[in-house]
Amino acid sequence: MSEKSQDEPKEQKPAPEQDLTSFLSEQQCKDFILLVATITERMRRAIEANFDPRATLNKDLIGDPSQSDEEKINKVDPGNVDVSEYEKEKKRLEEREKELSKPDIKQLKEDALANYDEWRLAIMKRVAEAVNLQDQAEKQIADAAEHYEPPATATPQQHTASGEKGEKVEQKAPKLEDIFPRVKTSLTKLSLAQRRLVLHSVLLLLISLERYTARSRVLLLYLTSSLKIGAKALQEEEVKIAKGLLQSAQQINADKEAQEKIDASQQSRKWKMRAATVAGAAVVGISGGMAAPMVASGVGAIMGGLGLGATAAAG
Repeated sequence: MSEKSQDEPKEQKPAPEQDLTSFLSEQQCKDFILLVATITERMRRAIEANFDPRATLNKDLIGDPSQSDEEKINKVDPGNVDVSEYEKEKKRLEEREKELSKPDIKQLKEDALANYDEWRLAIMKRVAEAVNLQDQAEKQIADAAEHYEPPATATPQQHTASGEKGEKVEQKAPKLEDIFPRVKTSLTKLSLAQRRLVLHSVLLLLISLERYTARSRVLLLYLTSSLKIGAKALQEEEVKIAKGLLQSAQQINADKEAQEKIDASQQSRKWKMRAATVAGAAVVGISGGMAAPMVASGVGAIMGGLGLGATAAAG
């Protein structure tokens, strides 16, 4: 056998699949787990805030709940305080505290947090497994809670435009980081392609848990913001994966339908053979052996009239 020509193109080997551990150092893997833990801790505190009686009140008027009334009064500037507004806020606070102290509301808070914690732990375990640091999941959850720093309150940028009826203040559309404040992470030093791969990997992890709910997307939006990627990148990843899943589902359905047709064809063939045998036996029994040539043609004609002639002939 002659040797292959050197000019003949070599067979191309498929590029190896790239996972997170192929470009993240061990420390970066830990930072990745901590980032997800910190984001999910922030999300948990947002749930708790829904049951905080002071969450929707003017904190400048109500003050710190750990302070006594005397301490609050001493901090108030008599020249700027609005006594009537303070009394309104104080009354609202009392109403909210009374409402949130009801047993059913307390039970609702307990159930909401328990359900969230179950979801969070499942996410953290899968994330830790993805970078081969299974023992870090619960540790990083505890660290995120212990060292938690609330995000700075973002103020949407404004601009003033002059019109015929005077000045009009318009708000610009808020940026992603205004709605989902960034969590500081060393992963922003990675290249854009690597940061997008991190986002892509987490999206796949969330889908693999069969829990791609509103919580999952909030987590991804925080992650997108923290990695300084941009909301458009997340949308592109979602569309790309959705199309891939759709194509896979269509292929599965096509394969299933093809198999069902094969099975149906085999069953139909067996039925027709039995019918031909029974019909032939009946005719032979009635008219004797001289009718045998008619059997084949007769059965074929009947089957042909039903649109099954070719199948019967093939059988």
